[in-house]
Parts: sequence; structure tokens; C-alpha cells
Amino acid sequence: MNVNKLSPDLLKTRQHFEILDGLRGIAALTVVVFHFMEIVYTDYSKNFVGHGFLAVDFFFCLSGFVIGYAYDNRIGKMGVMEFFKSRLIRLHPFFYSFLAGLLVFRFNWIIKNRLGFAGLSVLLLLALVMPYFQWNWLAELLVVLCYFPLLIALGAGARLTAGFKKLCVFSGKISYPLYMTHYAAMWMFGNYYASHKPGTMQLAVIITGGTILLAGFSYLVMIAYDIPLRKYLTAWRSK
Repeated sequence: MNVNKLSPDLLKTRQHFEILDGLRGIAALTVVVFHFMEIVYTDYSKNFVGHGFLAVDFFFCLSGFVIGYAYDNRIGKMGVMEFFKSRLIRLHPFFYSFLAGLLVFRFNWIIKNRLGFAGLSVLLLLALVMPYFQWNWLAELLVVLCYFPLLIALGAGARLTAGFKKLCVFSGKISYPLYMTHYAAMWMFGNYYASHKPGTMQLAVIITGGTILLAGFSYLVMIAYDIPLRKYLTAWRSK
């Protein structure tokens, strides 16, 4: 593997990183499963995806890279410090995650590799299913500040095979609708679990089926609401 700088031609064409879109979708699905399991196991150490909440930090780390890439010219005009101040005001709870992703772009840490979407998905999930242990606080800090930025650098430099392209695009598009719409389902599941106390097999079916249904519902929200709204706002802005 070797580190390559973003060339002027690359910046000019505004390459889209589909693998990063796919990883965002994987993170969103993990958040859904984590919230299901959080209701069942309030002790995160007993939750097989007990570090699923770190997926939110991954979102912000990825956002730092994507926004830095998309608004590179604007950052130059307004100044790096002024840009940091404006982001800090809006994103202060996750500023360090955002900053880590932005630095990946600013220092051109693009690592060419052949891990592909499948390999990087496994690496991301390893962090989110990491078990709890004595030095857990340190592990979480290293994941957020070092491991996630490394995954962003690898994702930006990985090759995407044709077989995974549609999956990555789909996962990326439903990630935001899925993250925003799943809370109502968590409320309903919480009430059901409290009143019925389903067994392990029932829980496996409910959580698996519920996650699939939520992904499908998010797709419908994207088609019926998100895309039309974006088109309307884009047309309104261009007037």
C-alpha cells in the first residue's frame, strides 16, 4: 500500500467515493441493531455490538473528509481557522471526529489498497463489535482519533468492484433516512419488549426482520420525500 496525494485533476473532476458511501450505510445499519440491542441489554458489555454508538463518530469523521473535499476552494478563501470555528459552533459534540476526517483530506492521506468494500466493511465492524475490557476508554479514544481516520484514508483509496457498486450507492443513499426514521420503531420495540419479554430466538427474528424492514422503509422515504425535497431546494437555490 502507498500514500498518494490528491492531484489537481482529481479535485477538478470531484471524484465520488462510493466505498465511503457504502461504509456510511454499514454504520447506519449497525446503529439500528445497536439501538435494538440496547433495549434488551442495558449493560453494554453484554451487548455483542456494544460499541455500535461509535458509528456516530464514524459518521462525523467521514463528514469531515467529505466536506473538506467538497468545499476545498471555500476553505481556502475563508481560511482554515475560520472554517474550524464555523464547524465547531455547529458540531461541537463531535468536533474531534469531524476534525480527524477533515485532516485526512487536508493532508492528502489517501492510501491505495485492494481491500475493497467487503474488506473495509469487516474492519469497520470489528471496531463496532469490539468487546469491553479494562482499558476500554483508551481503546475508544484510539478508534475515534486514529482507527476511523485510517479507514477513511483506506476507503478513499480502495478499488470498488462492479459487483459492489450498486450496493454501496444504495447503502449510502438510505443511511440518512434510516438513521432519522428508526427511532419511532425503537419506541414501539421498547414497549413490546417490556410487555412481552420475547425469548432469544424471537428477538433474533424481530431484530433481523425489523432492520430489513427499516432499510426498506428508508428507501421509500428517500424516493418519496428526500430526493424530491433536495431537487426542490436545489431548483429554489438556483433561482
